[in-house]
Amino acid sequence: MGNVDASKGVKQEGFQLLCRLLAEGELWVKLSGAYRISKRYPNYPDARAFHEALVKANPEQLIWGTDWPHPRLAEEEMPDDGHLLDLFNAWTLDAATRRRILVENPVRLFGFKHETVVRRR
Repeated sequence: MGNVDASKGVKQEGFQLLCRLLAEGELWVKLSGAYRISKRYPNYPDARAFHEALVKANPEQLIWGTDWPHPRLAEEEMPDDGHLLDLFNAWTLDAATRRRILVENPVRLFGFKHETVVRRR
């Protein structure tokens, strides 16, 4: 999410530039790493505004991932990947937007054949 300091808020110049480029379709952004921009374990509430700003800027150019196995983290900082997915679901309120970010956008970005995507109901 731009590797910013969440405690400084979404008005940071670099993050605003990221949102602008995302809105213009100039780049893709991976919605991940709340634990890297926030020190407020385990729910990273100050990271939510960054997530929401990126979704608002352009959900068509976003993908999500856990960043497992979380390189360069000390054992005591290790996030729970299931909880990170729960946060994504809580922070992305619209089911169609969640599907777009989790399934449809990666298919487009990486050129997966639609048949190779596992569908769960």
